[in-house]
Amino acid sequence: MGSRFIGRAKELATLQEWLGEAQPITLVGTAGIGKSRLAEEVCARWKDETVAAGLANEQDESGCVALLGRALGLPNAGRRAISGALADRGALLLWLDDADHAIEPLAELVVEWQAAAPELRVLVTSRQRLRLRGERTMQLEPLSLEGGADSEACALLDDRLRGHTPAVDLDMDRKMSLLRWVEGIPLAIELAAARAPLLATAHDGEGRLEVLRGGYRDAAQRHSTLERAIAWSWTLLGESEQRMLSETAAFDDSFDVHEAGAIATQATAIGDALQLLVERSFIRLTGTRLRLFDAVREFAREERPEDHRHARTRLARRIANEGSADDADVLGIATQVASPSGEELGLDRDAQVLVRLRACRVLSASGPADQILALTEGVDRSALAADASARLDVARASALRVLGRFEAARELVRATVDGAGSLDPALLGELLLESALASHAQRDLDEAASLYERVLTLAHDDAAVQGRVRANLGAVAHDRGDLDEAERWYEQAMAALGRADQARSLGAVRANLALLQQERGDLVMAEASFARALADLEVSPYLGAIHASNLGTLRLELNEPAAACSLHDAAIQPLRRMGDQRSTVLCLCRRAAARACADALLDAERDLEEAASRAFGSSDPLLDAVVRLHRAWLSVGRARSASGTERTRWLEDARKRMREAGETSLSDDARTARRLLERALGALDGTSLSALPADALLVGIEARCLRLPNGEWSDLRRHASQRRMLEALVGLDPRARLDFGMLQEIAWPGERIRADAARNRIHVTLSKLRKRGLESILCRDDAGYFISPAVRVERVAITEPP
Repeated sequence: MGSRFIGRAKELATLQEWLGEAQPITLVGTAGIGKSRLAEEVCARWKDETVAAGLANEQDESGCVALLGRALGLPNAGRRAISGALADRGALLLWLDDADHAIEPLAELVVEWQAAAPELRVLVTSRQRLRLRGERTMQLEPLSLEGGADSEACALLDDRLRGHTPAVDLDMDRKMSLLRWVEGIPLAIELAAARAPLLATAHDGEGRLEVLRGGYRDAAQRHSTLERAIAWSWTLLGESEQRMLSETAAFDDSFDVHEAGAIATQATAIGDALQLLVERSFIRLTGTRLRLFDAVREFAREERPEDHRHARTRLARRIANEGSADDADVLGIATQVASPSGEELGLDRDAQVLVRLRACRVLSASGPADQILALTEGVDRSALAADASARLDVARASALRVLGRFEAARELVRATVDGAGSLDPALLGELLLESALASHAQRDLDEAASLYERVLTLAHDDAAVQGRVRANLGAVAHDRGDLDEAERWYEQAMAALGRADQARSLGAVRANLALLQQERGDLVMAEASFARALADLEVSPYLGAIHASNLGTLRLELNEPAAACSLHDAAIQPLRRMGDQRSTVLCLCRRAAARACADALLDAERDLEEAASRAFGSSDPLLDAVVRLHRAWLSVGRARSASGTERTRWLEDARKRMREAGETSLSDDARTARRLLERALGALDGTSLSALPADALLVGIEARCLRLPNGEWSDLRRHASQRRMLEALVGLDPRARLDFGMLQEIAWPGERIRADAARNRIHVTLSKLRKRGLESILCRDDAGYFISPAVRVERVAITEPP
């Protein structure tokens, strides 16, 4: 074909291994997937003779025999003569290309030829396999996008760009976007590379078939464009299969047999039709889910538009009535409902509203929030029920709040409540909750708390709502700095959410509790709480991103800036996608702090510039102050690499910026940032530890180091059992005790040993701690071990002795 072969290293290795045995091999896959190109490369690497025969125009036995005879130099040979010729050729590799239209006669011939020629290797390329015993089948998938710039798909695109349009320079984000758009299909990648000057800016809103119709003039017609490649195999399908493919093209994403049956015209043999479409590589099977390639979906929709339109209508009604569909289908139907073509679906107004509301629930998990606004606009509410209209306003108020338009959200709720008259109490509670959240974000904490209390009264028998609201009341107390009150609310919230089996909300509360524990200085407990929280939040990319960024701040406090940067890197894209300005600004500020500690000051400065731009004009009165506060990290970063008077100058500059940030006490985010800055400054100028009482027992993070009262520092980093035991002892309630069983589980978690051996091990470890100077501090009574209450214990955020 004249182009350099790229990728498919694993497939090539497997095929060369299979060719060690004389068994037929069939390469199958959808149109444009690269079957023929891979087979050509296999033949080029074959150590003995190869013969290729293209069967695209053959449909019966006589045509296949005549074609192979010509390929072997025996133009008038019959079946018997060809079998003899193949036997004489020894380890010949016979490549039979484009065999789709001749599968049945070819299968019989391959059996006969291999029986006559035991050394013969047969390689077939087709949309479907021969279905022979002993046949090896390789299903070709799209080129992998894993690894970004190092992926096979990107390597192919780069190679073809150099050949077609060397002047076009696409950045990596644009390349990956383009590769995802063409789904990693090699033919589509090649065609896209040839049209890169247009696709670099215009492909997002265009159909793949329309954009990729300009193919290669020197290629076989069926391989010249993606559309022709699909059309050539479309003719293999019968009437019922073509209709089924066009109907399942109504789905924007995956589906199963039951879902296909719900929108199909034919009532029987659904499974058989789908199985045939899978076998002929029109539909992909992943587990129990089925999915069309996007280009195949577009083709099927264009070929039989009426079948597609009727199926699309049935899918829309199913979503409105049952809500059971993939998120992509819900969003696709809702987008159509909100567009001029929505009338084609034939939905009444109530059904249209239901579809819009279901889509808003999908978008609430990952965004973008501005799409929620688009879906809640343009609805004729003149004859709409009050509750249905109010539900649209709940979704709209939530989106406005996420986008940082807090006052607009509050005004919308007020107008809806005042104008709706009587509303269902649960729905009224949802509206008031949105107003409370907006007030909370604006630091109107009294108003927020009052509204939360009203919602509690309205939802007295709904454990899920009770849990969420109690968590928010805890957040109000947390913002005010009343950590004991906040903890009480959080515990009540977790109990309610546990009863309601609300894992996602429970994860968010656990993450808030982790922030509280971090603020108290209990970093080990905070880390454990974050781990549980993020496990609960795996189902919510948006909430998970918010709290992954919070965990990043904890990692920075644990002196792990690289780990902190990684967490913020992973969080930033979901937050940007949602459109949550406040959380995005906070994440950027936190990443700037971590980057400053990792000596990446230029990147840190870029993050703060973006944060400042996003925070400008925000109705959150503290957001700009938080950005200004984090600018002090730039000075801290410069002080780290300076010395003498230069270091002193940068330290003073950092303190000046902290003063200029103003009062930020009503934000736990700002308090945490200020605390970490103070500790960083103290570590650089040597005042933070010296400012602590000399007669206090100082214990570092995870008890990795300690300083005796009026004594010396001791390093415990290499002594895990001593660390764990001391960490548990200093974290005890003053009235609590640790017995031998507790100490064993703490110091050697999960180990099961004899009681006498465990007791001896514990005595040895306690003895080692006493030898470090803790004789008078580590006490025991009849209930167990504890730290003397006469000793003041201070936790310090260091991981090694200064």
